[in-house]
Amino acid sequence: PISESGYAQRFQCAEGSQIANWDANDKIWLLTIEHRHGTDHWVCATEALALSYLDKYVQQWWEVEIEDEQIPSDPSQRSERYFAEMAERDQSESYCIEELPVLVV
Repeated sequence: PISESGYAQRFQCAEGSQIANWDANDKIWLLTIEHRHGTDHWVCATEALALSYLDKYVQQWWEVEIEDEQIPSDPSQRSERYFAEMAERDQSESYCIEELPVLVV
C-alpha cells in the first residue's frame, strides 16, 4: 500500500541467507508438494526458484523411490516422469506452483 507520505511501504522477507525487499506490487510463487508423509511448502521470489526447489526435491527422492530407472537429465522431464511414476506406483504425490500477490499491511 501507499503510505500517507506517498511512498510504497516495504517489508523484508528472508530466503535462506538472502534478504529480499517486497512491496504490494510484487508476486511470490508458492510451491506445494503433497506426499505420503505430509505436505511441503516453499515460498519463492521467482518461478525459476520454485522450479529449482521442485527439481531438488525430485532428485533427492528419485534415488529413494525410483532406483530402478535412470534419472532424466532434463529438469522438466525429471519432474514429469517422477510424478507420473509415483502415480503408477499408487503413491499419491503431486505438486502445484501458484503465483500469488504479496499482501503488505
